[in-house]
Amino acid sequence: TPATLLAAAAILSAADRGFAAENTKFQSLVLDFSVAYFAADLLHLAVFFAGAGDLPFVIHHLATLFVLLTCRHAASRGAVAVLALLALAEVTSALQNTWALARVRRSNCSSSTHVATACDAALALPFYGLYSIVRGLLGPYVVFRMVVFYSGGGAEGAIATWVWVSWVVVVSMAIAGSVAWVSNLWVEVYR
Repeated sequence: TPATLLAAAAILSAADRGFAAENTKFQSLVLDFSVAYFAADLLHLAVFFAGAGDLPFVIHHLATLFVLLTCRHAASRGAVAVLALLALAEVTSALQNTWALARVRRSNCSSSTHVATACDAALALPFYGLYSIVRGLLGPYVVFRMVVFYSGGGAEGAIATWVWVSWVVVVSMAIAGSVAWVSNLWVEVYR
């Protein structure tokens, strides 16, 4: 997705890739782009809110906006860590969106569900696998590195403690929610 590519480019183009490094202009631009993307997505969710089923997405988007905005405006530092997490989170988006559309199509069709069911089945395992690796292994690894760095004083005097602690808490909760969600999907497969 564009967010993944932009986040990766913003990280790789920086001379200082430390977790407490001052945000570059490009990183700030990518953070602004991501804020606009998540805000537009929230607006879309508000217009087409389908009830309690959309609530986890709304909460996820609000939490993501909090992290992006505090990185961009409250700290003006830490974009490497935040954008690394954003890139990991968004790398599954294209496959997830395709899978979700096939799943919706399958549930909305009463007579001709063969194509939608086949598409859903063909996408389910690759999507669940990729999502599990990214959200269950790579994301927690980045958060672990953040905790080690920040709790060891790596950002002392640069990023306020409340900022990095809130990032770790919010992202850890998001990862836990993602792991629970994909675990339920794996259980569905095994049934």
